[in-house]
Amino acid sequence: MKFRSAATACLIVLAVAAVLGLAILPFFGHGGTVRIYADQAPGAVSAPESDPLVSTTRVVPPATTPAAPELPTATNPSPAAEAKGKNQALIRVGSWNVRDCAAWDEAAKERIALHDYVAATIRDAKVDMVLFQEIQSDEGKGGDIALLSVALAKQGWAMPYTAVVNAKGEDDLALFSRYKIGAEEKVLEPSASDPWPRPGIYARVEVAGTSLHLYGFHFKAMGDEKSEAARKAQALALARSLAKRHEGSLDTDRIILAGDFNTANPGDLGGADSTLSTLCSLGDQDPGNDFLALNYQFHPNTPSFVDSRYESVLDHILVSPSLAAGMGGDSIHIIEAVKGPGTIPTSDHRLLLAEIVLPER
Repeated sequence: MKFRSAATACLIVLAVAAVLGLAILPFFGHGGTVRIYADQAPGAVSAPESDPLVSTTRVVPPATTPAAPELPTATNPSPAAEAKGKNQALIRVGSWNVRDCAAWDEAAKERIALHDYVAATIRDAKVDMVLFQEIQSDEGKGGDIALLSVALAKQGWAMPYTAVVNAKGEDDLALFSRYKIGAEEKVLEPSASDPWPRPGIYARVEVAGTSLHLYGFHFKAMGDEKSEAARKAQALALARSLAKRHEGSLDTDRIILAGDFNTANPGDLGGADSTLSTLCSLGDQDPGNDFLALNYQFHPNTPSFVDSRYESVLDHILVSPSLAAGMGGDSIHIIEAVKGPGTIPTSDHRLLLAEIVLPER
């Protein structure tokens, strides 16, 4: 009888220790990129070791959290990806400027974290991979990567793989994906003589045996002539870089360009030397290499940016010729975010979502 009592006491002590361990674990995490895998519970994911938003920002979650869908596997590619024929799959690729995943509540005089609302929007759209702008790397000021990773897992839409570029400011770039990222790097990092303010992000993602090349950017903002010139300069530099990186295969490689290109002026959108035209034609005279600007081609009057001052088409998703075949107006969506708390919008940008059918192998 004494032996049983001692064993029972030991089990109780171990159970209490386990509960306490899970409770304090998020406070002893790391400041780097967080990976959540299918066999890892969200509670075991650590938050950044030091995060100003945690201590100074109020977190207000959405009202409801749905049941968790299955993660992608070899036999279940994705709840958002359905077979479109033999060796074909439909994937959903998004681009979104999330405005630091936070907003200032003027009435309450406090900053509110909106990671749960961003995560709910991604979940509702069933996004397979999304390129973010104005997101804060974990070693930076905001620490959004870990917080958003946890929020997505809580929403039942974990995106296990992330690639992050610290732009050495407050407007970093990231890719969140439900498919494994095979390679990642910073591209077009500006030198002292370059007029654009921040680099881009590149990642290669393998989907159903196909390599997708994703490039994400946040071009120079504002509508003055100098800012427009900076956008055109970066577009030209990007076109030349892609022509070199994909030499001889621009028409066959599966390439996606996405981001907040800040095309605020008529000169960014119209004319042979406009920002968007340069990105579409990639600086050469071969029409077979031309990219398709999805939302501007099919929904040119639908703004991607809306606030109290004005609305505009600032954000774009462009695809290479091998992906563009057969795409139409129903292939691209401009999505309002899940409503934030009170009258606070989740972001001043809308989520762009492209539904892309991967060609047969």
